[in-house]
Amino acid sequence: QPGTDPGQPGTDPGQPGTDPGQPGTDPGQPGTDPGQPGTDPGQPGTDPGQPGTDPGQPSEPTQPVEPPPPPVDVSGANPIILPANTPLSSEGWLYDFNQPTFAASVIGDIRQFSPQNGRFVVILAYAVNGTGVSQSIPAEFFVIKDAQGRVWEARPDVSEAYVVPGVNADVAHTQAMPPDGLTRSVAIVFDVALDATDLVFFARSNPSQGWLVLRSV
Repeated sequence: QPGTDPGQPGTDPGQPGTDPGQPGTDPGQPGTDPGQPGTDPGQPGTDPGQPGTDPGQPSEPTQPVEPPPPPVDVSGANPIILPANTPLSSEGWLYDFNQPTFAASVIGDIRQFSPQNGRFVVILAYAVNGTGVSQSIPAEFFVIKDAQGRVWEARPDVSEAYVVPGVNADVAHTQAMPPDGLTRSVAIVFDVALDATDLVFFARSNPSQGWLVLRSV
């Protein structure tokens, strides 16, 4: 009879509203399917590879780095020769060639370095860092000019190989010096031609004064 037959509407589990496959209960329907837009982690806005969320994207345009200016040409310099132990200063550095014997030529190599021009010349200079910043003496700060008019540049890399800290100098040319007002000895090394004579040692930033450090190499 109607109302007791399990096949009648309202009691049949296959009727709409009780069938788990009907819309609204099927987990595959829109709104519950994790693959639908808005919940899929691969959609725009949640993909870490999209612009704005990728940590590899540049946040600001990179500014070009200006190359350092070329060293000042001192080929025409004619420094006044000062006696040893006459301190000078320029560009925040106080420096001195303290003793006439504090310069020598080195026959042969300095560790792994071989002279390319003729012979290494080592000058023991004294310096005080007054720049306010811990730093090494700039590589191009000191030069040597010979009687032939040639200007020789320092070799900080050779100084680093030469120096035994506390033995033949306090620091190498490459080592940073704190701006503490203390005087430190620094070995400045040059690679000079064998025929160079009357070597004058001076700072590029103060080409009007210097010291005669060696008559020949």
